[in-house]
Amino acid sequence: MGHHNALVAYRARERAGLLRLAADIVAMAERRNSPLSRGEDAIVVELVKKAQALEHEIIQLQKDALRACPSKHGGAQDA
Repeated sequence: MGHHNALVAYRARERAGLLRLAADIVAMAERRNSPLSRGEDAIVVELVKKAQALEHEIIQLQKDALRACPSKHGGAQDA
């Protein structure tokens, strides 16, 4: 389970970094008081898509971790 937790934490940090970068791009456009350029918009969309993919991966890793240790998360299944 430790491996799953470490990978989840790594992926969560990676996801947070992508979302921070997307937010920084949007904030930069707001500071200059103009809409995102086509290129900036494309970058933000791609960053958010990658963050969403990581979110799905994180959820799957968490489910896998729960399946790996069922006795700690829902009772004994040995019976």
